[in-house]
Amino acid sequence: MIIDGHTHIFTDDMVCNKERYCDDRQFSLLYYGKAKIASAEMLIESMNNNAVDASVALGFTWQKEEYAHMHNDYLASVQQKYKGKIYAFGALALQGDMYKQIESIKQLGLYGIGEVAFYADGFGEEEEWLLGQILALAEKFELPVCVHVNEPLGHIYAGKYYTDMRTLFALCTHYTRIPIICSHWGGGLLFYELMPEVQKSLQHVYYDTAATPFLYQSGIYDIAIQICGKQKIIFGSDFPLLDCSRYLQNIEALGESKQCVLSYNIKKVLGIQ
Repeated sequence: MIIDGHTHIFTDDMVCNKERYCDDRQFSLLYYGKAKIASAEMLIESMNNNAVDASVALGFTWQKEEYAHMHNDYLASVQQKYKGKIYAFGALALQGDMYKQIESIKQLGLYGIGEVAFYADGFGEEEEWLLGQILALAEKFELPVCVHVNEPLGHIYAGKYYTDMRTLFALCTHYTRIPIICSHWGGGLLFYELMPEVQKSLQHVYYDTAATPFLYQSGIYDIAIQICGKQKIIFGSDFPLLDCSRYLQNIEALGESKQCVLSYNIKKVLGIQ
């Protein structure tokens, strides 16, 4: 079984009339111009072409609460329409009432929160406080969280911002009662799991493979499993940024570890059989 744990979809109107939503700074920074954007039907078509059984459709972190509500209503509807094929995480608005937003995500029956990201302003003191609030409410409503994390070194690209690993580690170790997925290999956080005290503190933290071909050599898969174990890595394609085929050959080469990466770990996070 293959479950893609990191994909992005938007409403039909957002896909067809993308420019209407570029008054949102977060959205505009990532998707203005020729950047790819996809609907649920486009995701399903890609899944069928790549023999992917199910996908986690992540919400977006908007500035505007109106757009986040629209997005979540859509995610809930396609999750129901493609039951067992799409598992959705809820979108958030940075300027909205966080308690009401996360309560609504729970009421809509979505499976988690995220991808939580701070593209427009980066990860400063205010964003650190806000992420802490999100994680605290996620614990209250028993929802896993996916957090966008960039690697601090390497090339610059749209939406890349610096995340202090000490701050991220402190937040992750404070909120331990829910699964936390640190996207894009946690921006390298996983390498610190070579330190026994760090590994012990991050047992509830997972790392997804989203955007790997743009970021790391293929050896990252074996190295990550050696460091933190096969039970901590989640396959994510970052669709529509990249096609699943860019990942599956390397994951298939993992042997007995591949099924953990391809489905077991994300099923545990989602609480499904």
